[in-house]
Amino acid sequence: MGDIHCGICSIILPELAPDEAIEHIAQAGFQGIEWRVAAPAAAHGPYGYWNNNRATIAPDALAVELPRLMQAAAELGLATPAISPYYTCLEPASVESVMAAMPAGSGMNVRVTAPNYDALRNYNTQFAAARSAFAHIERLAQRYGVRACLEQHQGSLTPTASACVRMVDGLNPKYIGVIMDPGNTVVEGYENFCMAVEMLGPYLAEVHIKNAVRVKTGEGDRLRWGVKWDSLAEGMADLHELRAALHKNNFSGWLLLEDFSDRPTPQRLAEGREVMRWLSLPQP
Repeated sequence: MGDIHCGICSIILPELAPDEAIEHIAQAGFQGIEWRVAAPAAAHGPYGYWNNNRATIAPDALAVELPRLMQAAAELGLATPAISPYYTCLEPASVESVMAAMPAGSGMNVRVTAPNYDALRNYNTQFAAARSAFAHIERLAQRYGVRACLEQHQGSLTPTASACVRMVDGLNPKYIGVIMDPGNTVVEGYENFCMAVEMLGPYLAEVHIKNAVRVKTGEGDRLRWGVKWDSLAEGMADLHELRAALHKNNFSGWLLLEDFSDRPTPQRLAEGREVMRWLSLPQP
C-alpha cells in the first residue's frame, strides 16, 4: 500500500465556521482538510451542505483566508492538500483567479469540474470543447504550481473513471489529476473499482469517501429511482472492493471524507475516521 492520508472535505461541516471546523477535524483524529470555496454563508441558519455552508472560504477572500487557515490547521497538525471551488473548465478566468490566490508552487489540488451534460446538444461536441479547455487548464496549473483535479461526478461529462481518463489523457499528471468518487457512482457511472484505479493510474489524485442507496421515486406506469446519501457502512458502494483496489495498485494520496448522510456530525466523523483508517491499512 502506498502512503495514504485521511482528511475531511469541509463541506460536510456546514454548521461550523472555518476555525471551528479545524478544531473539530483535529480532535476527530484526521490529518487534513479540503476547503469548500464558494459564496459565504448567511449570519443565521439553517445551514446545509450545498447552501448556506459556514465551513467555506469565499473566492474573493481566498488569498487572505487560505494562508491564515493553513497556518491555523498546521498548528494543530493538519495539512491542507486541496481546495474545492465550483468552476468548470469552461470558466478559465475564474479558475485562474483561484489558482493565483493559492500558495505559489504548493502543488495543492484544486477542483476544476467538467460541465454538466446537456442532452439537447451532441455529447461528442461538448466533450471536445471541454477536452480542449482542460489543455488550457493544464497550462494554468503549471504556471501557478498547483494541480487541477477533475472530479468524477454524476450528471457531468465525466461520470465514469473511463470518461475522466478520456478527458485528461495525454495531459501532464503533475498538473492534472482526477478525483475518484465511489459514492457518486451509486448515482451514475459505476465501474469496477479496481479497473477504475488502474485506468486512472498516475492521474488519481484523491478519493472522496461517501456512500448512497437507490430509492424509488415514482409509481404507476413509470417507476423511477433516486438516491439517498447513506452511512459509509450501509450504502451501495462496496468499500471492501475499493480497499482491495487501492491496495492492489499501491495508491498514495488523500482519502477525504464527504459523508452527506443525514446524521449528527460527531457520528459521521467518528464512523468516517474508523472506516478511512481501515481503508488505509493493508489487507491481511
